[in-house]
Amino acid sequence: MVVLGRLLAAAATCAVAAALVPAATAAPAPQAASPQVAALPTAVRLPAVRTIAVGSNPIDVVISQKRGNAYVANDGSVSVVNLTTHRETAEFGTGNFHGQNAIALARYETQGYIVNLQKPVVTIFDTRSYKVIGHIKLPAAGQDVTTTRAPIGERAYVALLNNKILAISTLRAKVVATITLPQQAQTIVPRPGGRQLWAGGITSGVVYAISTSTNRVVRSIATTQGGPVSSMAFSPDGRTLWVAGLGGIT
Repeated sequence: MVVLGRLLAAAATCAVAAALVPAATAAPAPQAASPQVAALPTAVRLPAVRTIAVGSNPIDVVISQKRGNAYVANDGSVSVVNLTTHRETAEFGTGNFHGQNAIALARYETQGYIVNLQKPVVTIFDTRSYKVIGHIKLPAAGQDVTTTRAPIGERAYVALLNNKILAISTLRAKVVATITLPQQAQTIVPRPGGRQLWAGGITSGVVYAISTSTNRVVRSIATTQGGPVSSMAFSPDGRTLWVAGLGGIT
């Protein structure tokens, strides 16, 4: 009887063990596919926007990294804004009242050139003393102004309210050449390197490349879908020109 009891207990133990071990041929239960969660884009931190109070009706601004300032053309004045503190540190009059339209830097950023839609004159100011130091008379009022170091010396170029662009020697503060275009230029920009000046037509989407050595148009490019040119900017290497017009960006 004792032996029989031990056999029955052993059989029960084996049965329990067999129940706990799955059959070797049983297929594993299918696993549900885990859903693929798309990675959410990292939140973009927009820079803080700061409004700086300057003079009346600011129309154009130019940056001087050497002076650490921005110079803003207002109605009849220029505001000086510190690039670090983002505060106006000075404002001085130019005697132009209304009509100032564009501003550029010259003479290693020691001088500023301002053109006026209502007066045929270029106003020159000193970026260190904040004083007007001269004027250059023009045959017509100015639409835009820019400067570049051309192979023949630094030049300021002024697009007039007609189909002319004037080249001015910044060393002599004197007009040295007149460039004639098929139409009025609304905006002008030098190509990096100083060998060319590019002008955008005000009545059509034509861009003119002008040699700064010969003061002649060397190429015309139609950007017909862009429309009349309002602004232009070169890539740093000078190989691509971005043109803004009424029809879009080219």
